[in-house]
Amino acid sequence: MTLRSPGVPLYERSTAERICTGADRLCDLTFLPKMEDSVNYRPVSLTSIPCKVMEQLILETISRHLKDKKIIRSSQHEFTKEKSCLTNPISFLQWKDCLAEGKAVDIVYPEFSKSFNTVSCETLIEKLMKHGLDEQTVRWIEN
Repeated sequence: MTLRSPGVPLYERSTAERICTGADRLCDLTFLPKMEDSVNYRPVSLTSIPCKVMEQLILETISRHLKDKKIIRSSQHEFTKEKSCLTNPISFLQWKDCLAEGKAVDIVYPEFSKSFNTVSCETLIEKLMKHGLDEQTVRWIEN
């Protein structure tokens, strides 16, 4: 005889149908002041453990897709696993060496801190599909 957790059928259904059940979608939302600007608050979602597990499954699926399709360039430093806070300054030193050798170098550091508060779900879904993420995973995120 095998014992099963009551949560197992929910996970099986969620992974098979790529939907989140009602209980998984519940969270406590709180607002914390941003370190650099105490007047500006950021929302923090305190979700259940099953929801966190599902988020990790989705994250792994997206990360694997981005890596397999080589969508993220090696020069990407932010939000990239296996890169430390030192990889960006090391790249900068390489650019400095190229400049010293008389080579042309373009360096762009866009500042997107405000844009992440305004990305619509529709735009995100559209971009994920445009980059070839499988329909089931997109449906999971959309749901």
